[in-house]
Amino acid sequence: MKLEIRDGCFGYPKQKQILHKINLCTESGDLIAILGPNGAGKTTLLRCMLGFLKWNSGETLLDQKNLTQIPTKTIWKQIAYVPQAKNFNSAFTAEEAVLLGRNAHLGMFSQPKQSDLQLAHDIMNRLNILYLADKSCCEMSGGELQMVLIARALITEPKILVLDEPESNLDFRNQLIILETMTELTRQGITCIFNTHYPDHALRKSNKALLLNKNGTAQFGNTSEIITPEQIQNAFQVKTVIHKIKNQDQIYYSILPLELADIPTGGKLSC
Repeated sequence: MKLEIRDGCFGYPKQKQILHKINLCTESGDLIAILGPNGAGKTTLLRCMLGFLKWNSGETLLDQKNLTQIPTKTIWKQIAYVPQAKNFNSAFTAEEAVLLGRNAHLGMFSQPKQSDLQLAHDIMNRLNILYLADKSCCEMSGGELQMVLIARALITEPKILVLDEPESNLDFRNQLIILETMTELTRQGITCIFNTHYPDHALRKSNKALLLNKNGTAQFGNTSEIITPEQIQNAFQVKTVIHKIKNQDQIYYSILPLELADIPTGGKLSC
């Protein structure tokens, strides 16, 4: 399944433009990281891409068809979205919250079957959160709730998984679980798109990256060509160096911030 953004532009009424001619194209099995400084519009980009916000100009295409022309239920059978945990408030237990993800596959008056419950438990076990099954979501930490929301998305069995800062509020161990889970899903042909504040994670796991700048423009392409010291400096106004670290037979990359760089962000943009 192919998801594409063509020349996407967005700005709220009577405010400056946030996104300027954004272009992104996915193929099945891509792992795509979206990076950018605070306020650059990463979450807004996801909301426009998925149709929660309407592009001022440009479009989102799903298998070459404009997203606005596809029935909502059809979209959410193919795509799963994981918002930031801080935007989710519910008295459901973790088990109940995860099972809600099966709604797109059930009839209007259907109830989850035993097979749905088993799938929920399998996914929660895979994410090491089965111990939360009977715990109320409103009593969870931000990290626990984030993992529950990811489980709820996975139970939809999507072809495209979109995550808004999935590593936020998570400790090192759970960050690694999420990164490895996304990698495993892409091996199965599922496309994963995630916003992140961690360039290291993008370098380590993604094969493509989109880097947003403060002025609303963006660069998209292969991760090794997008996440470079020069591009990071332009986007974040920070000088960096990329370290190569060898651990046994594996090579890892890490970005070290060195100092602030004073770079003009450019003038006002319009589509």
